[in-house]
Amino acid sequence: MNARYYWRVRALDQWDEPSAWTQASFVYGTLAEEPPPPPEPVTVTGITIVDGVVSLSWTASDHPARIEFSPVLVNPEWTVVPGATGLSTAQHSFNVSSNAPQGFYRVVVE
Repeated sequence: MNARYYWRVRALDQWDEPSAWTQASFVYGTLAEEPPPPPEPVTVTGITIVDGVVSLSWTASDHPARIEFSPVLVNPEWTVVPGATGLSTAQHSFNVSSNAPQGFYRVVVE
């Protein structure tokens, strides 16, 4: 109640180019003051995996980022990659976990 909610949606066109993120919001209840907008998401611009080392790069952000991993995308269980929080640069490298040799990574603005 009394909080602002945002729909965060974007689409890919036939050339795999993303649209801008939607800016729509709504309030369920009434707000005493306007909350700050959420930070803009980043876009992953590169990924390489060489000899068990993952290197990710993404668009710059004014906010720190963290890297998360999930072994599956159906009912994902996102966990933070060790040492990949509070990142102020737009790139980071880390070793692939031997417990999870395959899966999915994402970069989240904190």
